Amino acid sequence: MVMKLGTILPTKESLARDDAFADSQMSKAKRKAAKKYAGLGHRIVGGETRYYKTSTVYTVVAIDGRERWFETRSDGDYAI
Repeated sequence: MVMKLGTILPTKESLARDDAFADSQMSKAKRKAAKKYAGLGHRIVGGETRYYKTSTVYTVVAIDGRERWFETRSDGDYAI
């Protein structure tokens, strides 16, 4: 008996499930970050949510919960 692999391309339904899962994960991450950084101001810049500690120091939280801190200087943003 010969086994066929079938399609390896995503279907419309599988893409919809993937999008729904990604949206739910992002919602969880945003709720968790909003609770953790409740005292900090937040802004959405370029599609990412930034939580500002000062006017020039902010953090961006990844979907997996990792945070990266940055500082805005006259010549750009730098990881700190």
